[in-house]
Amino acid sequence: MMVLRKIGLAGSLQNVINQCAIADKDVYKWVLHTTRHHYTLREVLTELTSEDILTINLDVIKALNFLHRNDIILGRMSLDSLLVVKEPQLTLIIADFSHARIVVKERNRRKDFDADFREWKKLKGVIELYSTSLALPFKITFKKI
Repeated sequence: MMVLRKIGLAGSLQNVINQCAIADKDVYKWVLHTTRHHYTLREVLTELTSEDILTINLDVIKALNFLHRNDIILGRMSLDSLLVVKEPQLTLIIADFSHARIVVKERNRRKDFDADFREWKKLKGVIELYSTSLALPFKITFKKI
């Protein structure tokens, strides 16, 4: 709950699922929702083009940057926890925050953030392996800044 509350206070990003809080007696319940029809990344995996993979890669990096700026570590990512909206343009949405947490100690922050990028790098390898129409003329790499 604290993670979702922190995301809500930070504002919104098109690559992080929309949410709203509903007051029920003395408790807030969080509802996660999308405004467009979506698929899981697993459902569209074999249909992805090289341009789609580049778009997805940029969307994940934007979403992780947003979360990390707000001291949130995503934790695990899977093909089923990432949503893809196809229309009007391909957009990836992070939808699962069950393993997310707020970073409170400054000394471990960089290590925790790097773990998110390593998790995405592994998942990106699976995507590239199973995408049938993949023909990237270059390799996507991550650099620490």
